[in-house]
Amino acid sequence: MYCGPHSLAAQLANIPTNKRKVTLQHAAASAFHLQASDRVLRNFCADEVTLPGETVEVEIMNEISMPENNDSASELVCTKNLGEPKMQPVRSRGYIFVVRAGGHIDMFSPIYKSESPSQVFLILISWMYQVLQTVPSCDWPKLFLAYDNMCNLERLKATLQKLSLPPPYDELWTKGMTKVIDGFHLGNHKGHKCHTKYNPDQIRAAYPNLLSANTQSCEQTFRWLGAFQHAMFKMTKYRQLFFLHRIVKRRNLYLEKLQPLFKASNCYKV
Repeated sequence: MYCGPHSLAAQLANIPTNKRKVTLQHAAASAFHLQASDRVLRNFCADEVTLPGETVEVEIMNEISMPENNDSASELVCTKNLGEPKMQPVRSRGYIFVVRAGGHIDMFSPIYKSESPSQVFLILISWMYQVLQTVPSCDWPKLFLAYDNMCNLERLKATLQKLSLPPPYDELWTKGMTKVIDGFHLGNHKGHKCHTKYNPDQIRAAYPNLLSANTQSCEQTFRWLGAFQHAMFKMTKYRQLFFLHRIVKRRNLYLEKLQPLFKASNCYKV
């Protein structure tokens, strides 16, 4: 690996001079630095990761109580053995993003097992509680929230009752944003209510001067995020959260620089 004089100097400095010793030394150093970096990232990601400017851990998640089943059958004692309760997996099923029409990512959160309506409901309530703090309650219906499974999400019993929050946030969902199904998935819905109550054409009716209503911003964001999919699969939990947090921040900064160039700039605020 070295010439004669350099090889002698390396041996005097206890520096390995053949490929095998160099490989072993770098492997040991890499393992040490990997453990050290993981400890730093674990401290950084000790709480749920959200974007700066937002609260790191939303206490509302613990304040909301899901309503109990009121059926008479629930009063009976069932003796069926359902086995041990399943523990929450360490790794998530994926991530759910809240994206504005202009592509700005407001927040992201991991989901477990599946994209169940109950998980999505709690995540959206925590996001709405932060976003609507500075918006008067009379203006809440002027904002639109698009989700591909909004019809089934609103079938939850929790969406029909007041939340255990101080007024006016106890009616955050019932009298909050106007809910629609995004235009990309609307064609897959067969129910009449999906094409009437949750039709995204309500956005254009409420804002006639709007050039276009981009309800597919999440699909566009996932298309961008797919370029990092294989790299993120090979990362540890905390490294993956840290990496995702940084690329989201950089994407938001990039979109902010491009914002003055957009012709339909008011679409960003919808």
